[in-house]
Amino acid sequence: MRQNPSKYNYLFLNGGYGFQLSATKKLYLGTNFTIGTYSYSKRSEIPFEGFAKKDLFDEFGFNLAFQFNIGYRF
Repeated sequence: MRQNPSKYNYLFLNGGYGFQLSATKKLYLGTNFTIGTYSYSKRSEIPFEGFAKKDLFDEFGFNLAFQFNIGYRF
């Protein structure tokens, strides 16, 4: 059996809100917003610098998303 030479563990923390407004019985407008952060750990048997070991919380990433939509229900 072949083993995977790299192992990743991720931690995501996200929050946000969203709502919809009905313009008519079938037409609606909506919006949502999310923000979050993430971190990961990495362990690898591959001897290249790009695969170097990283512990959880050594690096953080952030995400931010806005969405606006117009919909029609058939």
